[in-house]
Amino acid sequence: MKKLQITFILFSTLFSIVSKGADISVKPQTKEVLIYLQNAQINATAEVNLVPGMYNIVLEDLSQFLDENSVQIKGDADFTILSVVTKKNYLGDEKKDPKLRALEDSIEVMSGKLYAVKNQIDALNEELVMIVANKSIQGDNIGVSTLELEKMANFYRVRVLEIRNKLTENEKKQAKLREKNTALQNQLVQLKNQQTKVYSEITLAIKCNTTSKSKIQLSYMVTNAGWAPFYDIKSESLTEPITILSKANVYQNTGEDWKNVKLSLSTGNPNNNNTKPVLNPYTLVLNNPDQLYRKGYSKNIELQNSNTIAISGVPSAYGDAPESEKMNVRGGRNSADDVYIDGKKSNASSNYTNNTENQTNNIFEISIPYNIPSDGKEYVVAIQEYKAPAVYSYSAIPKLDKDAFLLANLINWDQTGLLPGEANLFNEGTFVGKSYFETRVTNDTIPVSLGREKNIILDRKKVKSFTEKNFTGGTKKTTLEFEIMVRNKKKAEVEITIEDQIPLSNTEEVTIELINGSNATYVKETGKLKWIIKLKPSESNTLKFGYIIKYPKKYNISNL
Repeated sequence: MKKLQITFILFSTLFSIVSKGADISVKPQTKEVLIYLQNAQINATAEVNLVPGMYNIVLEDLSQFLDENSVQIKGDADFTILSVVTKKNYLGDEKKDPKLRALEDSIEVMSGKLYAVKNQIDALNEELVMIVANKSIQGDNIGVSTLELEKMANFYRVRVLEIRNKLTENEKKQAKLREKNTALQNQLVQLKNQQTKVYSEITLAIKCNTTSKSKIQLSYMVTNAGWAPFYDIKSESLTEPITILSKANVYQNTGEDWKNVKLSLSTGNPNNNNTKPVLNPYTLVLNNPDQLYRKGYSKNIELQNSNTIAISGVPSAYGDAPESEKMNVRGGRNSADDVYIDGKKSNASSNYTNNTENQTNNIFEISIPYNIPSDGKEYVVAIQEYKAPAVYSYSAIPKLDKDAFLLANLINWDQTGLLPGEANLFNEGTFVGKSYFETRVTNDTIPVSLGREKNIILDRKKVKSFTEKNFTGGTKKTTLEFEIMVRNKKKAEVEITIEDQIPLSNTEEVTIELINGSNATYVKETGKLKWIIKLKPSESNTLKFGYIIKYPKKYNISNL
């Protein structure tokens, strides 16, 4: 009977404590983060002990960048959520980061040391002033013996020297302490600027039916987070498959550090407009060609680098070469990929990634937990490693760049979910620069540039350019001819694709004719020329082509 009475008293006390505390505050612990290209979804849990009754449970210290429209809450106990209220808490100054508190403590200790040194310096200076002020050892009508004078001189010399040495020592100590204090103050200012001073909190009004330890599951979206894809593309030899390591630069500045969380990366973007577009009627508009002619004349200078012949200000129908046809390889960075599991070295964390394809995007689930601080910096997360068979070739466009490029054409490429991104290039274990990995192609072959090949020499020059006038027909004819020289300095035979072009006309009054194409493949609609040639070691070849332009003599060509 006594034992039963004690149990009843304890239960009554617990019920009284919980009931009287109208609000129960708890900070949810982030367990999983789904990161989109922009924004992230936080999945967190909070545990509370409940007995039957009505409560307000405050989920506190959440990111100020929380999207209240995205909040989802559920629990695993017998309680009913009556309402959910999300608001901002502007009293964040009262909740200092432990780093900030530790830094302020260090500054306080440093200030105490500075005051102690300053007191030492002040005391020594006062003693020095007192000694100097009382250095007279002879009173009125009183003589001083030589021995006494010598003793007093020695005393002054020794003591003054001691004081000055101590002053020098303390001044040096003071300078070092001030330097450290300044560094701490600067660090404090920087940390305060980064410190989130506004928090979000969610208040749940719930009705609990049973006594239980309840787990509340919370999900919400935050801004100021995201990821961007990039790749390491490695080729060990021209006979082996390409290795492609897919990676992500993950960043977040949400005000909450993600500690030991499970990361997932989504190729989706919640910021995109999800409304299906409407196809409106398409109506043609007629313009006066004379007005277009006059408007275009002032823009002649803009067509100097165009691939279209422009005469007397007629607007160009074609722009510069497409961006996808321009090659650029430049220096970049490399990142270590070593991962240790249970003390043993693993190839990469990409071995612990699962790629799931849903209805609208792909999600890469990474089983290794990560720490991503809220500092806005980029952190590298390895996603997956792929092996792809490749056919290697060389390609060059000497009109744009006199270097040849080594290309790996990935065949039977069917990897889904990979987004386009920058790529670090490695050839035979050496970092050779950066390129762009275009994954969104309609066929099953993707060309990947592996860098410049300096042992294939190219040169392109204009060898002929002259203009003739036909005085009877009222036309002019301009002829241009070019030569492309290519030489193989490698020790093996190479096959190289060389591309060039002739201009296009945007008016019937101008005609362009290809001459001496050196057996090039010519596409009239685009003006492109292509040669595929093989060169043995130390072998050279010269490709020739030209074109004739006929146009009314009253016009001038502005961009030859």
